[in-house]
Amino acid sequence: MLKYIVISVTLIVIGFFINHEFFEFSFSLLHTEGITFVNRINAGQSNSSWLLPIFLGTIPWFCALVKKITDIEFFYKGLLTASIIVGLGILFWRLRIFGLNAQFDELLNYNLPKGLNQQLDISILKFEVYLFMGFIVGMLISILIFRDRTKSLLN
Repeated sequence: MLKYIVISVTLIVIGFFINHEFFEFSFSLLHTEGITFVNRINAGQSNSSWLLPIFLGTIPWFCALVKKITDIEFFYKGLLTASIIVGLGILFWRLRIFGLNAQFDELLNYNLPKGLNQQLDISILKFEVYLFMGFIVGMLISILIFRDRTKSLLN
C-alpha cells in the first residue's frame, strides 16, 4: 500500500512539472491554420492544471486494482499491465488529436466572409480527459486479459 502511495505522489509531482509541456506539445500536433483559440474561462477558474497530475497519479491504483482482481504476480504481468494502461492512454490521446485535426480540416472548408475568422474555445480540447479514458480502458482490458478463465466473468 505504501509503495502505491509513493508511486502515486511521485507521478502527481511529475504531472505538475510536465503539465504545461504536455498541453503545448499536444497543441503543436494540431492543424490550427485559420482557427483562433480563445479562453473563455476567467483566470483561477480552470481546473485543467490539476487534471493531468491527478490522472497520472491514478495509474498505480489502476495497476493495484488489476492485481487485486486477477491475482497476478506483479513483476512481469504487472509491468505488462502498466504498459497496457499507459499505452492505451497514449492511444486515446492521439486519437483525440486525430479527431480534432479532422474537425479543424472540415471547419476550414467553410467560406466565411472577409473579416470573420473561426474561433473555438480552448476548453474543447480536453487532452487530459482522453488520456484518462485510455487509462480506464487499459485497466479493463488488463483485467480481461489476466483474469482467471476458470471463473465466471460476472461472478
